Amino acid sequence: MFKFLIGILVFFGLLILLVVSLGLSFLRALFGFGRKRHSQPDSAPTYTPPQTEGREKIFGKHEGEYIDFEEITENDKNDE
Repeated sequence: MFKFLIGILVFFGLLILLVVSLGLSFLRALFGFGRKRHSQPDSAPTYTPPQTEGREKIFGKHEGEYIDFEEITENDKNDE
């Protein structure tokens, strides 16, 4: 009888431990506490975009210009 009571206590103790563990992991995932922050060290290289001042335009003058638009209708396609 005594072994049976100890077995039930151990079972419920493990069950309570499991529930608490799952509850804490859920709260940690929900609120983000307890996570290690991975910060970059100060000596880590960072990306700096190239300076755009003083550069010439890459595209030619003819690129990006508007052209006249001519609408093609079904009648025009049948005439050809």
